[in-house]
Amino acid sequence: ALAVAHKAGVIHRDIKPANILLSDDGRVLVTDFGIAKVLDEPDLTRTAQVLGTVKYLAPEQVEGGPVDGRTDLYALGAVLYEAVCGEAPFRAETPAALALARMHRDPTKPSLVLTEIPADLETTVMRAMSRAPSDRFASANDMRAALRSTRLEVLADPETDSAAVEIPTRPPRAKRGRSGILVTLV
Repeated sequence: ALAVAHKAGVIHRDIKPANILLSDDGRVLVTDFGIAKVLDEPDLTRTAQVLGTVKYLAPEQVEGGPVDGRTDLYALGAVLYEAVCGEAPFRAETPAALALARMHRDPTKPSLVLTEIPADLETTVMRAMSRAPSDRFASANDMRAALRSTRLEVLADPETDSAAVEIPTRPPRAKRGRSGILVTLV
């Protein structure tokens, strides 16, 4: 969905779980393009105004800098981090501190939160959430390819030999039984 938007020159700027829907037929839909930006068109928003949901903002959004498709990939990395780890990549006392945290430090590696995470999934999440846009995936298709090549057998259910991954709904601190969100890569 992001690859199509980016190809059309549209940057969403507010990727978050509430704006990612799974349809009954298995399609992933991205909704709410209310603050989207069309590249190469003047931004009609006020100067120094931060747009987006603080929990998922890319560092360049916090700084009020230029955005491109990699901005959305950062937010998607934060959504994936939260889906995998059961907690947001950053925590802070205030929205301003939360926004600034991503400018000064990297998130905790997912493997320190969830010990069973495949190394290549962790690499993909951390690359998507790189502070410098140039260190992120060049495109949504590149990120998709990395996700599709992730070896999920580490988290597969040995009784069903399923490639689906169950992720705990609560932030795990130690190994726990699996229950919660079912994540499949399509």
